Amino acid sequence: MKKGEKNPESILVVGVGNILLGDEGIGVHTIKELQKLKLPDNVEILDMGVATFPLVSYIAGRKKVIIVDAVKGGGEAGDIYRLSLDELRECRERFFSVHEMGIADILDILEYRGISEEVVIIGVEPGEIKWGIGLSPALSEKLPAIIECILREIYK
Repeated sequence: MKKGEKNPESILVVGVGNILLGDEGIGVHTIKELQKLKLPDNVEILDMGVATFPLVSYIAGRKKVIIVDAVKGGGEAGDIYRLSLDELRECRERFFSVHEMGIADILDILEYRGISEEVVIIGVEPGEIKWGIGLSPALSEKLPAIIECILREIYK
């Protein structure tokens, strides 16, 4: 592989969110938990925070990308949604990110650039989005289940 090239067998797990807004930071909190685990060598984890625009450049050339984000889908706080890009295309009005540039915007850019890598969104229904560091009890309890969803995707 040349310098700067990505391993075509690599899996990228990306956490998106603002840890200063409670449950909106679920993606970042999930990444912090994943950092404590021994993951396969082909798995890279990345805390994107709220700077989602550069995400597109991280996706190209990967086997799979797993994005973890707070997603409003109309469910109960802590509900976990597993969405492929195709599923998101079909129901994009139902699910939306709480960021300035959310998952639907990233989807548009991926389509425009013709990127066809496998992208999976693990969306978590937020409970409390308000100023403060830390997750609500509902989302804190769901962290192990979120991690389990991600591990299933990695080992698929």
